[in-house]
Amino acid sequence: MGLLFDFYAGRGRELGEAYQELDFDRLEDLSRGHADLSLHISPRDLDLLSEQAFRIVGKEAVGVFDSFAQNVGRTDAGSADVMNPQWVAVLAEFPETQIEQLTDEWMESVRQESGETLEVTPEARKAVSALVAVCRIARQQGLDVVFTWSP
Repeated sequence: MGLLFDFYAGRGRELGEAYQELDFDRLEDLSRGHADLSLHISPRDLDLLSEQAFRIVGKEAVGVFDSFAQNVGRTDAGSADVMNPQWVAVLAEFPETQIEQLTDEWMESVRQESGETLEVTPEARKAVSALVAVCRIARQQGLDVVFTWSP
């Protein structure tokens, strides 16, 4: 099993507290949207997704791990971080019609960087779509996007 990567729309401090207490039921209850990107990928692969999204919309490439605004929770092995509102805005405004292209280009960039042959799966498309949806929800409702990761 790889790393667990999740994005939640909600109130940053509340989500961070639930994460820090390892209360995943509460974390889900507090969330207004959730995107699970635990696709057996590395942190670098997740950065590549972000960078590709920014490139497609004509913005300077920015990775997920360079876009933390504030840490709101820690465990022995993981972290919960509020994403920078500018990062959230780019993903929230990402065109729905280009999500398939983003997923394809993301997998291609992972392949180029790792040398592995990767196929685009329905799960990957669903995860990318969910990430965009989480950012839209957060933007529309004035909420944070909190990224959590753990082994």
